[in-house]
Amino acid sequence: MAKIYNELLIITETGTNLFSSTPSGAKQEGVEMISGFLSALNTFAKSERGETMKELTLEQTTFIFEKRGGLIYIITTTEQKAKPLLKPYLNHVIKAFEERFKSEIANFTGNVAPFAAFEGQVAVERFDHAIDAIDAQDEGFDGNDVLQSIVAISRETGELAFTRAKQYVNKEDLGFLVPLLVKASERTVSQLVDQRLAWILVVSNKDKAMLVQPREHVFLVEEYKLPFELPELVMKAKKVKDKFPNASQLPEIRYLKIISNAGKVIDEIVRDKSFSTNVSVDATMLVNASGNLVSKYHKGSLRAVATGDNSKATLFVPFTDFFIMARGEQKDFKKFTNILKFIQRLVE
Repeated sequence: MAKIYNELLIITETGTNLFSSTPSGAKQEGVEMISGFLSALNTFAKSERGETMKELTLEQTTFIFEKRGGLIYIITTTEQKAKPLLKPYLNHVIKAFEERFKSEIANFTGNVAPFAAFEGQVAVERFDHAIDAIDAQDEGFDGNDVLQSIVAISRETGELAFTRAKQYVNKEDLGFLVPLLVKASERTVSQLVDQRLAWILVVSNKDKAMLVQPREHVFLVEEYKLPFELPELVMKAKKVKDKFPNASQLPEIRYLKIISNAGKVIDEIVRDKSFSTNVSVDATMLVNASGNLVSKYHKGSLRAVATGDNSKATLFVPFTDFFIMARGEQKDFKKFTNILKFIQRLVE
């Protein structure tokens, strides 16, 4: 599939190319000719109609224009449905460019060399808008039977800025429920490790899972259809600890805590003190928010939710009147199979 956008150009009104970039990093051919052509179109629109170019659509490609302070910023795309994502992205690129090169723009004499350093900031903006992740998943989307949808939700408006799906996506529910889940997760993770939340993985009883990655400007949501269903868990809290008599039982678990739905700590297992935590009330909020999302969006019940930062992860598994909080390395709890292995251990 095509990238979300093909080219990013920053040119002067006279057609001088200050900066150009592609998502792949490939060198662009004929940039000066394209810049001159687009500048001429903008001049024509301004002189003949007294208007500024905003969009130009060819058979397959759309050019999105923004004119600021004597410069013209342009993105080209063949993904028409990506425009709600690309327009805010372009605005943030413009803001970053103006802030970084304020002096160079004001005193421009023809030297474009300083602007090449902007490539690093473009990569940051691509990450903050999840464009990098969408492009990466798009590569094999059609042939991936597990991945069902990729959605970007605007943090600012709660609206869906981009959707690619093989199934129905309820825009209103997703735009409302995901921000609530992220808010509860961010609070919990900050209390656990004082680091930034990197991802949330929610697993329901209907062979469905949702991976949410909060970025600076969007929430990236990926929905999966799992090749298995997690079993219903029925157990007394006092029996849980017996499932892990020693460190040889699922050594990935460094710390385990049993918490009532009211937030009271029932018991704990400490294998590594660096993973221990006093958090209980905030964890309860996260489990409730996850259960609410699964109930309303998947019409099912929560089987597990995991959250992670850049190093550690926490897995929450709910029962009738309590839940388990297990902690370990983030690489161990971001995998569906490891979560399944943990739950299977509980029901053995």
